Amino acid sequence: MAINKQTGLSDIQESFCREYVVDKNGTRSAIQAGYSKKTADVKASQLLRLVKIRARIDALQAKINEKNEISADYVVKKFKDLAERALLKGDMVNENRALENLGKHTGIFERDNEQKRPQTNITLS
Repeated sequence: MAINKQTGLSDIQESFCREYVVDKNGTRSAIQAGYSKKTADVKASQLLRLVKIRARIDALQAKINEKNEISADYVVKKFKDLAERALLKGDMVNENRALENLGKHTGIFERDNEQKRPQTNITLS
Protein backbone atom coordinates (compact mmCIF):
# COMPACT_ATOMS: atom_id res chain seq x y z
CA MET A 1 0.00 0.00 0.00
CA ALA A 2 1.56 3.28 -1.15
CA ILE A 3 1.55 6.23 1.22
CA ASN A 4 1.49 9.75 -0.21
CA LYS A 5 4.46 11.65 1.24
CA GLN A 6 2.61 14.99 1.29
CA THR A 7 -0.59 13.86 2.99
CA GLY A 8 0.56 10.73 4.80
CA LEU A 9 -2.51 8.92 3.46
CA SER A 10 -2.83 5.71 1.49
CA ASP A 11 -4.45 5.80 -1.94
CA ILE A 12 -7.72 4.39 -0.56
CA GLN A 13 -7.76 6.95 2.27
CA GLU A 14 -7.16 9.76 -0.23
CA SER A 15 -10.00 8.39 -2.35
CA PHE A 16 -12.26 8.34 0.71
CA CYS A 17 -11.45 12.02 1.41
CA ARG A 18 -12.14 13.04 -2.18
CA GLU A 19 -15.46 11.17 -2.16
CA TYR A 20 -16.42 12.60 1.24
CA VAL A 21 -16.22 16.24 0.13
CA VAL A 22 -18.74 15.46 -2.63
CA ASP A 23 -21.75 14.62 -0.42
CA LYS A 24 -20.50 14.33 3.19
CA ASN A 25 -21.80 10.75 3.44
CA GLY A 26 -19.17 8.59 5.12
CA THR A 27 -20.61 5.19 4.28
CA ARG A 28 -21.11 6.01 0.60
CA SER A 29 -17.65 7.56 0.44
CA ALA A 30 -16.06 4.46 1.96
CA ILE A 31 -17.81 2.20 -0.56
CA GLN A 32 -16.86 4.47 -3.49
CA ALA A 33 -13.26 4.53 -2.25
CA GLY A 34 -13.11 0.74 -2.29
CA TYR A 35 -13.83 -0.36 1.27
CA SER A 36 -16.13 -3.34 1.83
CA LYS A 37 -19.87 -2.62 1.72
CA LYS A 38 -20.31 -4.78 4.83
CA THR A 39 -18.02 -2.66 6.96
CA ALA A 40 -18.21 0.70 5.18
CA ASP A 41 -20.19 2.42 7.94
CA VAL A 42 -17.76 1.36 10.65
CA LYS A 43 -14.72 2.14 8.50
CA ALA A 44 -16.09 5.60 7.65
CA SER A 45 -16.59 6.36 11.33
CA GLN A 46 -13.04 5.23 12.10
CA LEU A 47 -11.57 7.26 9.24
CA LEU A 48 -13.43 10.43 10.18
CA ARG A 49 -11.88 10.32 13.66
CA LEU A 50 -8.34 10.36 12.28
CA VAL A 51 -6.61 13.73 12.42
CA LYS A 52 -4.87 13.20 9.05
CA ILE A 53 -8.19 12.37 7.38
CA ARG A 54 -9.98 15.39 8.87
CA ALA A 55 -7.08 17.65 7.87
CA ARG A 56 -7.16 16.34 4.29
CA ILE A 57 -10.95 16.74 4.06
CA ASP A 58 -10.63 20.30 5.39
CA ALA A 59 -7.90 21.08 2.84
CA LEU A 60 -9.95 19.66 -0.03
CA GLN A 61 -13.04 21.58 1.11
CA ALA A 62 -11.02 24.80 1.35
CA LYS A 63 -9.85 24.31 -2.26
CA ILE A 64 -13.45 23.76 -3.39
CA ASN A 65 -14.61 26.87 -1.51
CA GLU A 66 -11.81 28.96 -3.00
CA LYS A 67 -12.50 27.71 -6.52
CA ASN A 68 -16.19 28.53 -6.15
CA GLU A 69 -15.46 31.82 -4.38
CA ILE A 70 -17.41 30.79 -1.28
CA SER A 71 -16.45 32.33 2.03
CA ALA A 72 -18.14 32.91 5.36
CA ASP A 73 -18.68 36.54 4.34
CA TYR A 74 -20.36 35.43 1.11
CA VAL A 75 -22.71 33.07 2.95
CA VAL A 76 -23.63 35.67 5.58
CA LYS A 77 -24.33 38.27 2.89
CA LYS A 78 -26.55 35.84 0.96
CA PHE A 79 -28.54 34.89 4.08
CA LYS A 80 -28.93 38.59 4.90
CA ASP A 81 -30.15 39.30 1.36
CA LEU A 82 -32.59 36.37 1.56
CA ALA A 83 -33.97 37.58 4.89
CA GLU A 84 -34.47 41.12 3.55
CA ARG A 85 -36.18 39.91 0.34
CA ALA A 86 -38.45 37.59 2.32
CA LEU A 87 -39.38 40.44 4.67
CA LEU A 88 -40.33 42.66 1.71
CA LYS A 89 -42.53 39.86 0.34
CA GLY A 90 -44.11 39.24 3.73
CA ASP A 91 -42.68 35.70 3.68
CA MET A 92 -42.12 35.20 7.39
CA VAL A 93 -41.21 31.51 7.05
CA ASN A 94 -38.25 32.13 4.76
CA GLU A 95 -37.24 35.28 6.61
CA ASN A 96 -37.14 33.28 9.84
CA ARG A 97 -35.18 30.48 8.17
CA ALA A 98 -32.57 32.91 6.83
CA LEU A 99 -32.27 34.71 10.17
CA GLU A 100 -31.97 31.39 12.00
CA ASN A 101 -29.10 30.38 9.73
CA LEU A 102 -27.43 33.74 10.31
CA GLY A 103 -27.80 33.27 14.06
CA LYS A 104 -26.26 29.80 13.89
CA HIS A 105 -23.37 31.04 11.80
CA THR A 106 -22.59 33.95 14.07
CA GLY A 107 -23.01 31.94 17.28
CA ILE A 108 -25.72 34.20 18.65
CA PHE A 109 -27.72 31.26 19.98
CA GLU A 110 -24.78 29.81 21.90
CA ARG A 111 -24.19 33.13 23.66
CA ASP A 112 -27.92 33.42 24.37
CA ASN A 113 -27.98 29.93 25.87
CA GLU A 114 -25.03 30.80 28.10
CA GLN A 115 -27.06 33.68 29.57
CA LYS A 116 -30.04 31.42 30.28
CA ARG A 117 -28.13 28.73 32.15
CA PRO A 118 -28.80 28.82 35.87
CA GLN A 119 -25.84 30.01 37.86
CA THR A 120 -24.80 27.54 40.51
CA ASN A 121 -22.65 28.52 43.42
CA ILE A 122 -21.03 25.48 44.86
CA THR A 123 -19.08 25.86 48.03
CA LEU A 124 -16.37 23.30 48.58
CA SER A 125 -15.34 22.70 52.14
